Amino acid sequence: MKKIKSYIYYVLSVHILALLLMSLQRIILLLTNLQHIENVATKANWIFSALLRGVWFDNVIACYISILPLVVLSIIGLFNKSNKVIFTIFNVFYIIVYTLVFAIGAADIPYFKYFFKHLNVSIFNWNEEGGTTIEMILEETSYYAYMALFVVFIFLFGYLIFKLSKRLLQKSQENLKKKEYLAYLPVCLILIALCIFGIRGRFGYNPIRTSQAYFCDNSFLNQLGINPSFYFMRDVIESSKSHYNVNDIIAEKDAISIARKAFGLNPENKEKSPLQRYVEAQGETKDMNVVVISWSQCPQTY
Repeated sequence: MKKIKSYIYYVLSVHILALLLMSLQRIILLLTNLQHIENVATKANWIFSALLRGVWFDNVIACYISILPLVVLSIIGLFNKSNKVIFTIFNVFYIIVYTLVFAIGAADIPYFKYFFKHLNVSIFNWNEEGGTTIEMILEETSYYAYMALFVVFIFLFGYLIFKLSKRLLQKSQENLKKKEYLAYLPVCLILIALCIFGIRGRFGYNPIRTSQAYFCDNSFLNQLGINPSFYFMRDVIESSKSHYNVNDIIAEKDAISIARKAFGLNPENKEKSPLQRYVEAQGETKDMNVVVISWSQCPQTY
């Protein structure tokens, strides 16, 4: 086998393997949320459409990851270089990156089941209570299955790509002849172009967006096709944009002054609360009890 051909086969095989594992995570998400599609009339057709859109979004993430190995290994292959060290470096690269992808995918399943939305930047609000958050997660026994799923995915993925690279190295590695560059150079350029297009995700002015996953009137199936890593990445990017920052919209002193004027406030102790309102009850006292219960983060055992 030509050295460049073994590299192309390696990148494409890892790419397809990642797509299969991400699709498997989506199927598990579907199986844990079947109650949301009980009233769907054309159930099989809509599920197939959602899963197909899921492969589309998964491919975007896989292309983001594959572009670096594809470019580097194409250049190395065209120079007729191939050895165990190169494969090992990219095996480690794939395992590190996909560990993050599979971790988001595994965590997204219980998160979606609880909040009915994909993992987003709101999890960073728990940073200040990191210890408490970890303790709550570890105490929830229903999460252990998803933790085990994540570990199985990583070990399976790592085992298969190392086995793949070992098998490719065992084959006879041949150098390219001068005439063969006319065939393999265009192939490499086409594959790189297709990978870049895969990152973009679609034709048109704008690249792929989460709205491309919506195709029906069932909220769950519309969200099923979205890749959790893609959704999380887009949410991080959008939340970091300047138009989400409200710090410089108006001075705090001016905001308080406007609020006082709008609500007719003139608190006696402005240091304690600049928007305080004193309310004096009038008339006969009524013996009434009001109980307000706010319950959040209820574990499965309750």
